[in-house]
Amino acid sequence: MPDAPLSIGPGLRALAVYLLVHQHIPVERCRQLIADVAGAEVSDGFIHSCLRKAASALRDVAKLIKTLITAAHVAGFDETTLRAGKAGRKKYVQGAFTGRYTALFLGERTLKSFRKFGILPEFAGVAVTDRYVNYWHSGWKHLAGHLYGSKSLPLSLTCGVTAGPVTCHAARSYSWISPPKTFRRRIFAVVRSVTAAVVMS
Repeated sequence: MPDAPLSIGPGLRALAVYLLVHQHIPVERCRQLIADVAGAEVSDGFIHSCLRKAASALRDVAKLIKTLITAAHVAGFDETTLRAGKAGRKKYVQGAFTGRYTALFLGERTLKSFRKFGILPEFAGVAVTDRYVNYWHSGWKHLAGHLYGSKSLPLSLTCGVTAGPVTCHAARSYSWISPPKTFRRRIFAVVRSVTAAVVMS
């Protein structure tokens, strides 16, 4: 029997997005897996179109999450490398996090890219960072303060203090220039102080 035209529904499109985004399966293997499991021969272009449509459907949700992070009292910020595009090309995934929300942005490690991400220009809370120079730029005029330290320190320590008003006084009253073995004690002290400021207000 000759091949019949294939009708592709939302379930197959959802599977393609799930395999790409959640399982991190490359496009070619995603296409092969769909053919093996569903018997549907799809193109690379189909896979890419599924991702574009999903991103478009979630645009308003992503905007709301960025707004909620921008309005938070405390948020963590970080960036990490990612191979994207042609072999050897490096990009950066910038992230902004609270205890409930995460926003990610694929860009560069430049001020222009940090501005394009769109959270730091209006963020008025305490920024938890790894001290990368772009987080300390004078263009972030609304920042209430900074906490910074080792990437090995769990972010959840600072995300637990996002409820209620946080005074800059509590966040800025610690000197961070200290030997590594005392760093952990100091970050715990800051988190306790900021938490106490939240509870008392």
